[in-house]
Amino acid sequence: MIGLPCFIKQAAFDMQLASVFDQRKGAPGTNGFALGTPVAARMSGSREHRQQSTYIVRARWALLSDEPSDFIEDGAVLVVNGKIGATGTYTELRKANPSCKVVGTTSHLLMPGLVNAHHHSFGVPTSLHGIADAPLESWLQGIRSLRPLDARLSAMWTACQMLQTGVTTIIDMCGLAGSAENVDQSVRGKMDGYASAGIRAVVAPGIRTMGFLLGGEGEDERFAVQLPPAIRKLAATWMAPTDRVSPEQFFDLFHAWHAAASTQPRIDLWFGPPGLQWVERSVLEEINLRAERYDTGIQTHALESRYEQETSQRSRGQSVIAYLDSLGILTPRLSLAHGVHLSDADIGALAGTGVIVVSNPGSNLRLHCGIAPVGKLRAMQIPVALGMDATTLNDDDDMFAEMRLAWRLHSNAGAREPGVGARDVFAMATRVGAQHLNRSIRIGMLRPGFKADLVLLRLDELTSPWVAPEADPFILLMTRAKAPRRHGYCRWRGRARERPAHPFRQAGTRFRHCRCAQPDSHPPWGFGKRRGVRSLHPEMAFAVRQRPA
Repeated sequence: MIGLPCFIKQAAFDMQLASVFDQRKGAPGTNGFALGTPVAARMSGSREHRQQSTYIVRARWALLSDEPSDFIEDGAVLVVNGKIGATGTYTELRKANPSCKVVGTTSHLLMPGLVNAHHHSFGVPTSLHGIADAPLESWLQGIRSLRPLDARLSAMWTACQMLQTGVTTIIDMCGLAGSAENVDQSVRGKMDGYASAGIRAVVAPGIRTMGFLLGGEGEDERFAVQLPPAIRKLAATWMAPTDRVSPEQFFDLFHAWHAAASTQPRIDLWFGPPGLQWVERSVLEEINLRAERYDTGIQTHALESRYEQETSQRSRGQSVIAYLDSLGILTPRLSLAHGVHLSDADIGALAGTGVIVVSNPGSNLRLHCGIAPVGKLRAMQIPVALGMDATTLNDDDDMFAEMRLAWRLHSNAGAREPGVGARDVFAMATRVGAQHLNRSIRIGMLRPGFKADLVLLRLDELTSPWVAPEADPFILLMTRAKAPRRHGYCRWRGRARERPAHPFRQAGTRFRHCRCAQPDSHPPWGFGKRRGVRSLHPEMAFAVRQRPA
């Protein structure tokens, strides 16, 4: 098992913080430090704020939610014991709380923490593992050649990346493979890693019970007979894996994981069946029953590619959404990742169910899937959230760039579907992504009673060299905001003095050196298996293209 070096471990722990600061000297009102760009502020009762539980966060522009009435010039929020106590103008809150510490200046924009509603904690991008972008079904074969990384440290590294880009909540779907012991260590490692990093996280584990090669009932066998003999032998070993967790073992483990997650205030556990083409009906029915029993959520991939819809019609005689409806799973507990190939009939069936669709525009473009009908979904009052899927367009896990892409793709949809505005995308990345979480955790907006998960952005990077007074802050946010990658950070300790933390640039360099130094001979992840994976790519792409529409 390859572990991340201690520098990254320390950097992740240094992100367990109330807010993250960019080390820039000379900014007024911040004791020589300017607030980070962004500051992913986890002001939720961590140990850094035990000494000072009430303070004011100030900004020139306060975007408390996507509602027009929640935009305040020279606005501020009062944070009391990790929750929003009051909102208003800075003058009002300062007058009512003259002795409170003030964080932020008129050079900042204040907004809720972002919610990455669909992700996978690979630790490093798949491209750095040598897996090139390809049509989804071919690309998934490449995932078999991912080098094994320590689950805990990968989750911590993922959390660091998220916090740098303003994400304070992540939903991590983790596909599980291997023995029960390995699966148990992986899920517990992810939960512990996220808890140590200080981010709010949902871990959604799931297993495959069929379709281990291509996916879909009977599809593996149909595909395998078309393969050349040399490749068919390798494919046969993947079609019937021997070292895997049974559904019974998985449900027993889930019960133990759920108990462990209940002791972590920022960690939640969902069911994450990888997709209907990989999970048998009886297992899906049991997941639905247990999700209700545990009062927890379900997230699954759905209609990411055209092939999935075709195989569902061929093997079941009904669409993916109709199949979910027959299982009784179309409830507010369910979120569907992608939904690129939802038909008008599917959208009509989802309306009024409370199911959330999570759009992942960058991933869908890179893996040749298409563009989700976000405008049509929103027109039918179906909530749409935003995710990065660990496969953003620029391969940088920048949530602001993903928001910008979603806005560009859907803002001028025209006759095809209703357009999506800047405020709508802002809602997708905050309020809508949050509404599917544990109902006792109120995030996604900065209103009294909500958790103080918030972000501060430096306005000089949004408004330089100058900005007209009538400029729309939401449009500026969509057009110009980006995650920083070049600055060091220091963490706020609730004292008069801030200490610098390990720069992420240094940690990332150490991480790259660690990866490059590893020999490429550890079975089954050596050259031989990767050559086999590559040999399947053209065969898989040809088979998918030949399927009847």
